Amino acid sequence: MANLRLKKQIIEVIDNQINANDPPCTKRTFLQLQEQGCSKQEAKEKIAAVVLGEIYDILSDGKKFDEKKYELKLKELVEDNYIFDNIVQAFGDEKDEILQAKHKVYDALYENKTTEAVRQFVLVWDKIKQWVIDEYYVIGADGIVRKPEAIDIDDKTEFRYDLYNWLQDMEMEFSNAGMFQERIQFCKDVIELFAWQEDSSDNYRTAIGEALNDMQNYSECDNLFEAWLEDEPDNPNCINIYLFCLMEREDFEKAKTIAEQYITNAPCIIENEMLFIRAQEIYEAIGDHEKAMEYQNKINQCQGEYNEYVLKYASENDEPLYFGETVVKEKKIYPNEPCPCGSGKKYKKCCGKGK
Repeated sequence: MANLRLKKQIIEVIDNQINANDPPCTKRTFLQLQEQGCSKQEAKEKIAAVVLGEIYDILSDGKKFDEKKYELKLKELVEDNYIFDNIVQAFGDEKDEILQAKHKVYDALYENKTTEAVRQFVLVWDKIKQWVIDEYYVIGADGIVRKPEAIDIDDKTEFRYDLYNWLQDMEMEFSNAGMFQERIQFCKDVIELFAWQEDSSDNYRTAIGEALNDMQNYSECDNLFEAWLEDEPDNPNCINIYLFCLMEREDFEKAKTIAEQYITNAPCIIENEMLFIRAQEIYEAIGDHEKAMEYQNKINQCQGEYNEYVLKYASENDEPLYFGETVVKEKKIYPNEPCPCGSGKKYKKCCGKGK
């Protein structure tokens, strides 16, 4: 879910272009891709890849937006999608209950129908779990079951289901739907389902703590995070969401104590940027503006180093494989403010989720 915010922002740009029919090539491509068998969500994601490339050119080389070039890229996208379209696969997709459920889920999400999206997902969740067990669990000669990594399943299925990102997105949507107990059970199921040797289950562990906080089970929430910090005192995900929970319930004194214990000596590296943002918010909330400014300087340092890293990485690989949201510094949005994506939810419950 790490890039979900960026993904939604780009999709919002595409939605605006389609609704305004400006430029016309976006809407035309959107409809053509659907005619070739793409769902609305898939069509927008394909266009988003082109938009991301244009954003990279503008920011890295200082180029102006070239509508003719953009239109040509979209035309190539439609042609490529047609060339590689497999009719036999298309018929198979229609019979694939999991894939069809995914289309329904994302169509509902892009129409801001969160509860419907979760409902559609719940209907197929047991089938997803059984599919993973039946197809990807391996019993070794020693009788021990080897579980897969979610991303390995995506590799083996050529990202047809995009299971890794789908499950990350659903964790957020359970929260947006206010289904906190269901969110906890879902996260426990996901943690149990996969191996978590190459990847990390941190996102789901923190989500359990946050759901407990939302249910006002504060003692259980704190016990979860504090036990975790005893084992991993340098885990930025655990620190980040624990502070988020404390700030959510306005326990700023305890948040300050945790920040002083786990953030004060943290190095200015990309992974710690969100910790500095949390600390800055805490000190602003308690009126210590001098301390807040110290953390703002650390945030600026992290963002500068990250911008250099992204441009260097993209240059070395000759393509913008990843483009972080800190390349362009945005106006600060506080957790209780309305989310700028227009969903109607508070920022902390929408695009700022899990930050």
